[in-house]
Amino acid sequence: MDEKNYVRFKFHYTLSRKIPFTELLDNIPNVQLISEDNSLIGFNITLHKTIGLDEAQSQSEEYAYLLSHLISIISHEYTIPNLGDYEAFDAAGNKHIGSNLILMFSVEGAPAKLDMTNQVTSILESDEPQIRTHLGYLAKAVVLEYEHFPDHSIIELFKIIENNVMFPLYDKFYALRNVLAHSPAYFPNTIKYFKEYFKDSTFDYLIYEPDNKIIILNLHSNKTQKELNKLLKELMNEIRKFFKI
Repeated sequence: MDEKNYVRFKFHYTLSRKIPFTELLDNIPNVQLISEDNSLIGFNITLHKTIGLDEAQSQSEEYAYLLSHLISIISHEYTIPNLGDYEAFDAAGNKHIGSNLILMFSVEGAPAKLDMTNQVTSILESDEPQIRTHLGYLAKAVVLEYEHFPDHSIIELFKIIENNVMFPLYDKFYALRNVLAHSPAYFPNTIKYFKEYFKDSTFDYLIYEPDNKIIILNLHSNKTQKELNKLLKELMNEIRKFFKI
């Protein structure tokens, strides 16, 4: 069968982690959410396009990752989509069926209210070329938080706001990101802003010599980890407001 004659596709994705929910609104364009025992376990994506199978699969995967990133961000539980069965229909109505390996999933986390319709529509219609990349950074930050790496999560989140000096508390997180990522060599304003927003008692330090432009946090300290987690939530909440998630 000639791939060019395919006019409709249906791709089934299984999530790598079941996501328990309190409410699930199933009205996302071209998407059918699949649930089991009050947990989201996957979704079907339908494409009505006259294109080849490879191109259709590529487009469905892009959409699937957009959905899974939103699910991860809303639920605070990282999950990725795995393509399983798919169907391709030609103009005469003939159906081609295929399948891929489906990975096992696990259930973790508290139930979330999964309503992504407005977010999906906003992202698909956005004229901001970087919004999907930024969404990926935010989703990655979620999994780094889950794995108890608040320092790396903050670094990942800062990629979204870098050079956006109008972002609330930009200077504060600019300094913190630089201390976390560039220790012990810093840009000129790093020490200035760090001293403005953080006291010498805010964290535990391995080295604290601001006059010599050297500040190295003790990342193994419970005090430092607690403070970083608090700052991480502050930054993530501000960015979630930006995405209206």
